[in-house]
Amino acid sequence: LGKVLWCETESAQALNLDRAKKWDLPLNRIVTPLDDPLNNVSLDKPEHQAAIFAKAQQPEVKLVIVDSLSGGTRRDAKNSNDMLAVGSFLAELARNTAKPVLTSHHLRKKGMMDSDIVTLDRLRDSSAIVQLARVVWAIDSPDVEQPAKKRLYVIKNNLAKFAEPIGFEIDESALSFGDAPSAPKVETQTDKAKDLLTSLLEAGPVASTEVEQRARQAAISME
Repeated sequence: LGKVLWCETESAQALNLDRAKKWDLPLNRIVTPLDDPLNNVSLDKPEHQAAIFAKAQQPEVKLVIVDSLSGGTRRDAKNSNDMLAVGSFLAELARNTAKPVLTSHHLRKKGMMDSDIVTLDRLRDSSAIVQLARVVWAIDSPDVEQPAKKRLYVIKNNLAKFAEPIGFEIDESALSFGDAPSAPKVETQTDKAKDLLTSLLEAGPVASTEVEQRARQAAISME
C-alpha cells in the first residue's frame, strides 16, 4: 500500500473530502502537491509543476491523479500543440518518477451516428490529448434507463491486450463493481416477425392465413 497524489483542478476539494469520509477512505494516504490543499493545481505554472514532481518522487506515493485535464490548463484545448505541451509534462512525470499518472477528461456529446461503444473519436477537443497516453479508459452509461450503472472499458492500450469491460456504480457510501451494463436492444419489426414465426412454427407447419392473421394482431406488416 502507498499514497495517492491528488491534483485537484476543479475546486472539488470539499466534495472529495466529504465522499472520502463517507467511504471511510484512509485520508492520511491522500496527499496534495500544494501546501494549501484548497488551492487548485495548474499544469501551466512552473511552480505547480515542480511541486507535483517533488511530491510524486516521494517513495510512499504510488499513483498520481489529475482531475481534470481541462480544468488544469488555460491552454486552448482544441489546439494540438497546446495539448501536446500539457501531455508532455504528464508523460515526463510518469517516465521520470516511474509511477502511473491518471488524468480524467470529458467526452463530447454522443451524436446520432455514434455507436454504443465509445471510441477515441468521442474524446472532446484535440486528439493530441490522448496521443501520449499509453492507456485510455472510457466510462459511459450505456443504458439510459439506469444512468447510475457505469461501464468502464479500454479504448487504447499500448502496453497489453485490451481487458474485458467491467461495470460499477457509485452511491453515497461506496463504489461497487459488477458486470458491465450494455445498451438495451431496440426491437425492430424484423425482430418481432422472427419471434412470431419461431413461436408459430415451433410445433410444426402453420397455414399462411393464420400467420397473416397473427401478424396483423401483433401489428406486424406483411409488406
